[in-house]
Amino acid sequence: MLRLALKEAKKIGLDRVLLTVDSDKTASIATMKKNGAVLENEVPYLGKITQRYWIEL
Repeated sequence: MLRLALKEAKKIGLDRVLLTVDSDKTASIATMKKNGAVLENEVPYLGKITQRYWIEL
């Protein structure tokens, strides 16, 4: 699903997308990394650590 969403993002002219995920969601992180995601930073949010990833299209 992520790969298809990235294709659509590219079709509408986006150059990159920002994805966020709770740091304990290892399966989601693995999926994002398989699609080229690069960790930008980690920030506290609502008592958890949220990771911010960029994907270049």
